Amino acid sequence: MIRITSFLYSLVFIFRFLIAGPEDSLLIDKYKKLSDSYINLQLDSALFYINIALLIADSANNEFEKARCLNKIGIIYKKKGDYKESLDNLYKSLEIRKSLGDSARIGSSFENIGQVYKNIGLKSGDKKTKAENIDTALVYYHKSRKIKEKTGNPEYLGGVYNGLGILYRLRNNLDSSILYYNKTAIIYTVLNDTLKLAKTFSNIGNVYTSRKNYSKAIEYYKKAEFNYEAVNSIVGLGQVYFNLGSINQAIKNTDLAVEYYQKSIEKFKQANYKEYVDYVFESLSNLYENNKRYKDALAYYKIYNSYKDSILNEEKVKAIAELEISYKTKEKEQELSLEKEKSARIYSEKKNKELMLYILGSLIILILVMVAYIIRNFRQKQKLNIQEITIKKQEITRLLQEQEIRSYAALLEGQDSERKRIAEDLHDRLGSTLSTVKLHFQSIEKKIDDLKLDSKKQYDVAYNLLDNAVREVREIAHNLSSGILNKFGLGAALKDLKNTIETSNEIKVDLFLEG
Repeated sequence: MIRITSFLYSLVFIFRFLIAGPEDSLLIDKYKKLSDSYINLQLDSALFYINIALLIADSANNEFEKARCLNKIGIIYKKKGDYKESLDNLYKSLEIRKSLGDSARIGSSFENIGQVYKNIGLKSGDKKTKAENIDTALVYYHKSRKIKEKTGNPEYLGGVYNGLGILYRLRNNLDSSILYYNKTAIIYTVLNDTLKLAKTFSNIGNVYTSRKNYSKAIEYYKKAEFNYEAVNSIVGLGQVYFNLGSINQAIKNTDLAVEYYQKSIEKFKQANYKEYVDYVFESLSNLYENNKRYKDALAYYKIYNSYKDSILNEEKVKAIAELEISYKTKEKEQELSLEKEKSARIYSEKKNKELMLYILGSLIILILVMVAYIIRNFRQKQKLNIQEITIKKQEITRLLQEQEIRSYAALLEGQDSERKRIAEDLHDRLGSTLSTVKLHFQSIEKKIDDLKLDSKKQYDVAYNLLDNAVREVREIAHNLSSGILNKFGLGAALKDLKNTIETSNEIKVDLFLEG
């Protein structure tokens, strides 16, 4: 019964596999790609499409894709600044990945959760709360590091080491920060990732700036500049020039500071980064003010305010645009709700259809198993019947053989008894009679001399015949009881007797034997 049950389960599994199509996976990939295309443009649209992908993955019971969708939703909410929703989705993704034993992606989940706690710490105005969140972020980053060091993927390790460098700098643990930044630089050098290597050198320069080790800071900023130029990163160069301007301002090298600030403004304008441009103008205003060049300081301050107002206006325009996006998002959410209802209905219909197919398939399999079982039992009974008939035939044959042996033994015993009886009769009855006759002949022999010569001759012949008859009777009796009779049976003895009598040519014997 256990074998039959296992067989049925195997057939149902194969049946389910055969009716499952690739349409779910294709739809999930389609909506994930749509979400990715909006992630740097419209986060709400990105969120809309990834939620559709999640719905399909959930309906298809695809836990792997479900975890990926939840992870992406967490990242989008992180970008939106909704850290509660971000953590909620990232933790859900982490739990699924743990249940699947997906070690590599568990490491990525830890890193993403660590990034959220880092952002919460940076947004916190309270120093204690900030420190607590940064410490929590460090815990998750180290969990990620341990897993990724085991997997040995240098690209993933680079991101974790860089994150640890940032976090240790935020906790003012500058030695640990430089340690992990240097590990990051080694990995990106091996990977030949020039842009990320430039950013790492810039980060190391920032740490040395915090330490007021300006010579080291300038050394790494120059390395960053060289690599940014190699990949033509306008924004990266703008940031490096700004940092070099700040260092030269700190060491009272005003002319060089102004030169780097001007280079920074040029690059930020080229990249249309107005919020960075106004910050550089503010730094120039402060530089000239500290050098008591108030006219220049005022001029740059006015430019700074002008850019600031421009940015505020742009922010207003952006806010209006966000309201429009929010309205469209609500429409999309309604569409998503309808899509969910439609998908749920389609999924329910699909499941019902699958259930009916399962039931039908199971019934067919059950019927086939029952038919096979009945046929097998019938064949076994038929085989047993044949065996019983064969045994009975063998028993009858054995009984017949035994009966034949008994009959033959009885026949032999009867023949032997008959032989003994005939021998006794010949000896006791005929033998004694012949002996008596012989005695009478002997009595007559005394007077035979008185008989004539011819009668004497006839007498002698008769006497000799009688004597021979007596001897023959004895021999016959003896043969019947011991010789031919015992060896070859009554029939052979009688035949031998017949042949003996007929040798005289006087008596013809007819012998009849039956059986």
